Amino acid sequence: MAKEMLTTRDLAEYLNISEKHVYRLISSKKKKIPGTRITGKWLFPKNLIDEFIISDSRKNVAEPGGYKAGETVKVVYERTESTFQWPISND
Repeated sequence: MAKEMLTTRDLAEYLNISEKHVYRLISSKKKKIPGTRITGKWLFPKNLIDEFIISDSRKNVAEPGGYKAGETVKVVYERTESTFQWPISND
């Protein structure tokens, strides 16, 4: 039976990172990994960890050409320039 709750050691093995890095993710203000502390021990719901990874991965995906949706891009062709809005959305 697969574990539904992961300890810091389990999470480190699952993500193929060190336990020290798991603690850095816990204390990070930028990317807060989903977990809770029960009786001094950190526990992480596996389904929320999977959702967190998928969600965070989607945020980091650039659109074709390396630009993110909605980003204004200046294009210069042979001494003429134009500005356009990248048309693809992240929805």
